[in-house]
Amino acid sequence: MANPPKDLHPEQGPRAWFGAELRYHRSAAGLSQAQLARLIYVSESLIGKIEKGERSCTEALARSLDQALDTGGVLSRALPLVRAHPDNSGESGRAEAKSASEVPQPEYLGEDDEAGIAMNRRTLLTGATGWGALFATGTRPGGIPLSELLFADLRGDVEDRAVHPHELRSLVSRAKTDYQSCRLHSAQRTIARVLTSLRSQDGIETRDFLLADVYQILSGILLKHGESALATIAAERSFQHADQTGDHLVIGSSARSMTHVLMRSGHATTASDFAQRHAAELDQEPESTDRHSVQGALLLRAAVAEVETGAFSAAFHLLDNATAIAKHVAPDNNVRGTGFNQTNTSVHAVHFHLRAGNAGKAVEQARSIDLNRIPLTERKAGLSIDVATAFAQWGKTEKAIDTLLFTKQLAPEEFSVRKDVEQLITHLQQTAPKTMKPAIGRLRSQNGNT
Repeated sequence: MANPPKDLHPEQGPRAWFGAELRYHRSAAGLSQAQLARLIYVSESLIGKIEKGERSCTEALARSLDQALDTGGVLSRALPLVRAHPDNSGESGRAEAKSASEVPQPEYLGEDDEAGIAMNRRTLLTGATGWGALFATGTRPGGIPLSELLFADLRGDVEDRAVHPHELRSLVSRAKTDYQSCRLHSAQRTIARVLTSLRSQDGIETRDFLLADVYQILSGILLKHGESALATIAAERSFQHADQTGDHLVIGSSARSMTHVLMRSGHATTASDFAQRHAAELDQEPESTDRHSVQGALLLRAAVAEVETGAFSAAFHLLDNATAIAKHVAPDNNVRGTGFNQTNTSVHAVHFHLRAGNAGKAVEQARSIDLNRIPLTERKAGLSIDVATAFAQWGKTEKAIDTLLFTKQLAPEEFSVRKDVEQLITHLQQTAPKTMKPAIGRLRSQNGNT
């Protein structure tokens, strides 16, 4: 009797995910590993190793697999994206094993390898609507698989009622509000309604404006769930639709998402250059709150990218420039969903001091911030996670636990999906005195872990 197939774990990284999708298409074709191997003149063991994520696939082999399995070319199109991301299965597993035992520390990564970003994402991702089956294995809590928002015809959990074009703008605004309020599941459902309506209706004049916004929100959600490959696709789609509008402010806003996914893909220097270039292009726009909001937010994204490379002097210089721009906007400004204002620049300063290894300075900076001046729950949650991390680095375990409890109460969905929260809880559990272990155990349970 044949042994049952080994369980695969596509969430472990792009190579493991590619292997799971190969098995999906092979099984759908009714072929065994041996039968498929004979069709394309390779060994059965090679097919098995690729499916388990133990071996990479070559371009020639991907083409042969697509032809033999009649996939329409999805494996060949996926391969460059898999290669573009550094979190390959084995490397990702080692990195997670290391980070689980320590609080994230400042990283001095040096300059980026430009070759890694040399692939033409625009060519790769254009016409990606045939990729639906690629992401069939990945789902997240909330009823709607995240990949479905990008590739599939949504049914079941999405209302069948067609949305009138005049309602779409308010729905996109609702999705953005839910996202910034850390109601991620609600945002996903709203995004599903918008995309379903836009796919089924033609002739909507604001279509590109709406899609630029909605894919930008979706990219942020995907990043929070650790889906960097899907987030890259969503950000690229946002940027493509923004480009179609010809509106520099819409393009600049979408550029923020591209900057974020570039950072997450290990290309921080490229991300900083990209954000600064688009911020500079807005100088040609008339003075307005919209311009200041988008321009300032782009400079903050560039500053965060500089922090990722360890270029703290450059980061604080960009922060100073953003702070100067913030003087031109209201204290509670959230124009175009940027959340950009003077308080927001102070929140970034906390993060920069933390990443520079100065936990005491980070806490001191945080104490000067009035939480009531931060209207967005997402920003409050991010600040409190940074403060908890700073307390942990400072050796103030009890304060770190209390701050995490506050974060959990403030934004439970944000708390549950962020990897840095999981890593921090693990660190506290391993280093805290025995008397604090029960409280940390309850935090871990609350975070959805066992």
